Amino acid sequence: FFSPVCYMQNVVTVPHAHIPPPPLCNFSHTIFHDTDVYTVWKLHTLNSSRIIAHNLNESSVNAIVDVRRFQYGQWDVSIEFTDAPSVNGSLYPTCDLLLFSSLGRSAVEWERGPKPAPLLDCNFVGTLFHSAAASGPGVWAPVWRLQTLDRFHFRIHSLNRSFTDSVGSIDVIAGTTSLGSANFTPIGGGITINRAFQLYSHDEPPYDQCSNMHWRINQDLVEDWEQGPAPVPAPRPCTSCYNTHVCLNAWQSKCAWCVTADKVHSLCFSNAKAAALPRSEWSCIG
Repeated sequence: FFSPVCYMQNVVTVPHAHIPPPPLCNFSHTIFHDTDVYTVWKLHTLNSSRIIAHNLNESSVNAIVDVRRFQYGQWDVSIEFTDAPSVNGSLYPTCDLLLFSSLGRSAVEWERGPKPAPLLDCNFVGTLFHSAAASGPGVWAPVWRLQTLDRFHFRIHSLNRSFTDSVGSIDVIAGTTSLGSANFTPIGGGITINRAFQLYSHDEPPYDQCSNMHWRINQDLVEDWEQGPAPVPAPRPCTSCYNTHVCLNAWQSKCAWCVTADKVHSLCFSNAKAAALPRSEWSCIG
């Protein structure tokens, strides 16, 4: 018989050499810009754990960037604004990019350097735009006519008469992108709503062909406008019509409005199906 013998092997663990983090970025009134809203900030390193950022667009707004630790190849930071709650973010050791989340924005990027030089110079001459949102079969997308007033203003006229004429005001131009807003008041009165937009021009000079707009409806919803007339919708199914007028005028469909003899039910059918209904039970027009 053999007795089992267990041997324990000595395991020697060699600790990883400690690699010190890189020195904190030494900013001396260094310019950064927000890559989305194009605000401009001036950063200055105060000490080994704190950076101050001054907003050049709004003189009363500052931010304190507290550096906490270096991990996963970047500095973890906490940013406290004078006009907003503090947020967490990351500062890259290349000292050219600061990332964080902010109220209403899932990702904010501050990139080193001034914002791009203004190039966009939209020229609207009764130019048509339509909503890019899918409208469904038989439903035409809303259409607007834009007219340039000057480089920073353009008139918006709703061809569907959904709101009174408005003026879009461009506040910032950075490269081939601009930011601005417009007020919208419903036809016949109602609450005026201010909506922000981003407007884009083509990348080739003279940068006056602007064919895309993004409108901020609320924090989570954006509506896209595309240049050109509304696309022709698909025919509207008769079964999607729920009153006489809509049924008899269904887009590119031949429909009939039918009512049962006891007047209990009323439905919209295709002409072919309506013709097959028993006349003793249904009466149809169309």
